[in-house]
Amino acid sequence: MAQEKSALTTWNQRVPPAYEAAVALAGTLFSAILLLLTATHAGPLWRDEVNTANVAQMPSLRELWNNLPCESFPPLWHLVLRGSEAIGLPGSDFAIRILGLGVGLLILVSMWLCARWMGCRAPILTVGLLGSLPAFVFIAGSNRAYGLAACLLVLSFGMVWRVVEAPSRTRILAAGVVCLLYALCVYYDVVLLAAVLAGGAAVALRRRAWKTLAALVGIGAVSAGSLVVYLPIVRQGTAYVPLWQVPFFWWGTLWGRFGEAVTARSSGEPGGRGPEIWVWLAMVATGLIVAMVSQWVAKDDGGWRVEDGSQLKRKKEKLERKGRTSDIEGGGHGERPVRVLGLQEGITTGQGSAPTDCAAERGADAAARRPYRRMADRALFCCVSMVLGMAGMFAFLYRLHYVTYSWYYLPILLVCGISLDGILGANWPVLRPWGLLRIGFMLVMMAWDAQPGWQEAHTRRSNVDLIADLLNQKASAGDLVVVTSAWEGITFQRYYHGATAWVTVPPVESHLVHRNDLVIRDMCQKAPLAPVLDAITNALRDGHRVWMVGHMSDAPTKRPPACPPVRYCAIYFDYWDGQVSETLRDNALRERDWEVSAGEPVTWWENLPVAEFSGDRGGPSLARAEGQSVAR
Repeated sequence: MAQEKSALTTWNQRVPPAYEAAVALAGTLFSAILLLLTATHAGPLWRDEVNTANVAQMPSLRELWNNLPCESFPPLWHLVLRGSEAIGLPGSDFAIRILGLGVGLLILVSMWLCARWMGCRAPILTVGLLGSLPAFVFIAGSNRAYGLAACLLVLSFGMVWRVVEAPSRTRILAAGVVCLLYALCVYYDVVLLAAVLAGGAAVALRRRAWKTLAALVGIGAVSAGSLVVYLPIVRQGTAYVPLWQVPFFWWGTLWGRFGEAVTARSSGEPGGRGPEIWVWLAMVATGLIVAMVSQWVAKDDGGWRVEDGSQLKRKKEKLERKGRTSDIEGGGHGERPVRVLGLQEGITTGQGSAPTDCAAERGADAAARRPYRRMADRALFCCVSMVLGMAGMFAFLYRLHYVTYSWYYLPILLVCGISLDGILGANWPVLRPWGLLRIGFMLVMMAWDAQPGWQEAHTRRSNVDLIADLLNQKASAGDLVVVTSAWEGITFQRYYHGATAWVTVPPVESHLVHRNDLVIRDMCQKAPLAPVLDAITNALRDGHRVWMVGHMSDAPTKRPPACPPVRYCAIYFDYWDGQVSETLRDNALRERDWEVSAGEPVTWWENLPVAEFSGDRGGPSLARAEGQSVAR
């Protein structure tokens, strides 16, 4: 008894002072300020955000459902947008930014909740790694489902651990609801949910807690089963997957993109991979080593069988009826030791026999090891979740063969951050040196990311609204506006309301959502740009101007095959842009580049130039030449 009390007292004295939590709170406050600045400076929606807003604002739920193949995730976030409008929040850009701010702040709150559930004083490592990271600042408040998915992922992680640690009906039900909502946010995030549940199952298997294991399996089955209704939508969307699959894709592509996601560089300054990826890899490796050491420290030759909460309650009541103390660890003849959480007396053997010296020694040793067993269980849960989550997501992204961006990697970064808090924070609470190292690490990382994070918070998401204002003032009724991509046409339609005619490349009829089917149709035509090229030459011949919105290619590349199996669409867009450029060079006399000043940085994803072409050189019509070549 004295040995156990000494062990528990020593453990409790290792709780770090409150100023570790105060430092983490200061970092969280700085992150919240960045999210607030993002909401006020992000400005207009960019093309993917416009697509999401248009799907959410469909006239009816049936039309919303019919347009889900044009979106990247299930309708949960769209329903949140519709619900916000139903309660009086308008669908304007600023209102959507305020809603995104709320989601971003909820992510920070969920970090703290998860940390407390895991036994940490504060999410100091998660905040240090992600709090001021430009990718996190960009994604958290965007009008996409990724911010809400990040919040639910963190909550799912913490709630699954609560079920594993001390299962109850309330905890199982709460975890089931949150995991279900998380599965309905983004299709592929079910991979990470499976990893988190696998981490909980690993602990339950080692404890032989079969009811807990069954509860985790049930949560996973319900969450996965909820996606069955979306199988027709996913099947329809898979027909468009080859449009975005890079022909020469290998593991190095993912390595480079992941490195860009963790690099301290704002989206207004595109660039390569920075050294931050090595910091992340070092932290993950440290966490894995500490997790393995925790398993070795807590190893016991006899093994443990931990009973479920209902079994513990019945055992306690039975012992109390027999007049014994409720704080007992014991086992019958031929049984493996049974650990009853929170019990502090010795070990009884047989049918109520008194504790023997050997049993008492084993009980004292078990009591001394109990904190380390909790450490080992927590480390095992975090380690399995992190390793399987990273392996599963990278395998999925490799199989996808997409040109990935930062939002694909945010779930991986979150799982790594909260897992490292569980392994290096909750399991090593002593202040000197571990607490001081955590504080120093957070301060260094947030200082490293502060300047690019601050710049990201002041970066506009698009300049198409400014281009639309320029054209409203400068373009006349007989001019022609050519937007060099059908995707930017979605943003242009939201902000341009002038009288000048405009077309996109290729000339798709609908610019409300991403119509991949119309792009595939044009890829299968032999001269899809003939109407656009004729409109350009006619406008110049009639003395009007042609306004080019977007980046222009040089000369057309080799003609891609018509009516191919669906393939990477970039080669077609490059060829079409080259045709437009050649037509303008052959027919226009003058070119003028207009400066669109935003007064602050603009993200490179939608920072478009504007050029004005005028005069008639009398050159050949590329559209007619192409049509004759096709006819021959």
